[in-house]
Amino acid sequence: MIPHSKADAVLEYDERCYSGQFSDDGNFFFSCCQDFKVRMYDTSNPYDWKYYKVSLVYVISDAIY
Repeated sequence: MIPHSKADAVLEYDERCYSGQFSDDGNFFFSCCQDFKVRMYDTSNPYDWKYYKVSLVYVISDAIY
């Protein structure tokens, strides 16, 4: 994510997304939405993100640890 550059990919959700974070090694991206789902994407290839997993959680820290 470089300021003032065009996006290579855009994630779209039915609910508002309020948080997103890459793993320490950059191989995964987590997003949290108002539908109480945490979605995880395999980002090991930055040009081809793969949907990996979804989890229903109510506490954000559960998805990160």
